[in-house]
Amino acid sequence: MSEPPLAQNGSKSGPGSVKSGKSKGGSAKSKGKDVVPSPVTTAKDNPSADPRTMRRIIAEDPEWSLATVPLLTDLCIVHIVNNFEHNPLLDDLKPKHRAKVLEKISTSIPLKVTAHLISDEGYWQRCCKARWDICDVSQYGGSWKRMYFERNLEHIIEHFVPERSDLETVTDVLPLSGEYIKRLNIKQLLPPIKEETKRDDDTSETGSELG
Repeated sequence: MSEPPLAQNGSKSGPGSVKSGKSKGGSAKSKGKDVVPSPVTTAKDNPSADPRTMRRIIAEDPEWSLATVPLLTDLCIVHIVNNFEHNPLLDDLKPKHRAKVLEKISTSIPLKVTAHLISDEGYWQRCCKARWDICDVSQYGGSWKRMYFERNLEHIIEHFVPERSDLETVTDVLPLSGEYIKRLNIKQLLPPIKEETKRDDDTSETGSELG
């Protein structure tokens, strides 16, 4: 029995050789396909490619900024200023925080709270300018606190009406002001006001005219 003829490449031609050719062609086609990289290997090489570790920020308010959040010390100062009349906290503060409180507290806080507690001239300067248009502090020895208490008491005395005005407006302010007053310039004293009563003669004349 004769052997099958040899091919040009030296291999035997036949059914077996055809099968081997098909297998080689299949392997060539598999090598030509795109190979998808493993997600584990890709994440190790480039961590940002892993969607599980990628950081994504979606801002709902584009104008929001961390800088708009006030400091805790500023929030405390605002609380002290808003409640100063009922809870005057000043001496326990640090100098820089005390200065901020004195700049922001209202000038309408009652004297029973501020008279002996606040000695800062800047605060009393604000009080004077908020109440009077003309303020010549040189006439009061350069002291804004002295100016306020002297002019305040002068105003109370000059507008006090005997038997009409409440005497407590004077008696309450005297112990608060005495320590800071050196002189008073009283320009007027009002007399008591009495209600006019009709005389009997006027009543009789009116009755005769009607009769």
